[in-house]
Amino acid sequence: MSKSGKLSKENTKSTKQPKLTVYRVCGETQKGNEDVAEDETSGEGTLEGVKADAILAAINSMKTEFSFRFDGIMMAMKSMKKEMNDCNERVSQAELRISNAEDDVAHLQAKVNKLESKNKSLEDKPVDLETRSHLNNLRLLGLPEGAEGRDPCSFLEKWIPEVLDAVTLQSSGIIERAHRIRQMKDSKALPRTLIMRFLNYKDKQAVIAAAQAKKDIWYKNQQIRFMLTWPLEYTN
Repeated sequence: MSKSGKLSKENTKSTKQPKLTVYRVCGETQKGNEDVAEDETSGEGTLEGVKADAILAAINSMKTEFSFRFDGIMMAMKSMKKEMNDCNERVSQAELRISNAEDDVAHLQAKVNKLESKNKSLEDKPVDLETRSHLNNLRLLGLPEGAEGRDPCSFLEKWIPEVLDAVTLQSSGIIERAHRIRQMKDSKALPRTLIMRFLNYKDKQAVIAAAQAKKDIWYKNQQIRFMLTWPLEYTN
């Protein structure tokens, strides 16, 4: 081989060697950049993973807290529901008792009204009987004390026809009983009223009519008056 050929080969080798060096440097630089990029990507991934874990932990914590609070709310609602059911049951029982009480009150009120009506009727009967018992009574005012003696009925049966000018009577024994009202307190006081009860209502009417017709009736210079009895004056 000639020297020129050797020189050209050497020149060729020397030319190729720098190029390979450049390529190698570029490759290492690119590889370094890739490693840096990979490290940055790996760091970003790690940061995002930490954030995700923190978010998941917060969510789990919130979930646990919410579950705890929700359980408490459910227990409170259950307790309130039980209390409401108890309250509704008590209200129902109270309404039932009130309804029964109202029915009892209505029944008792009707019974009271009936008893009041019956009591009023019973009260009216004695008044009616008392009034009827007074229909045959007469009062004699002004007759001196002791004039009737011990037997007022006999005295009146004899004295009345005489003083009333032989008034027409239904029978001989016209007076059932007679007596003075109240007790004598003073001998100088006015004579007590004498009450007489006739056996026959017509005899009483005949005597009062004759007394009203005669007007002035006397007993030993003492004026006498025949009058109807008051409701509360009794003959016994």
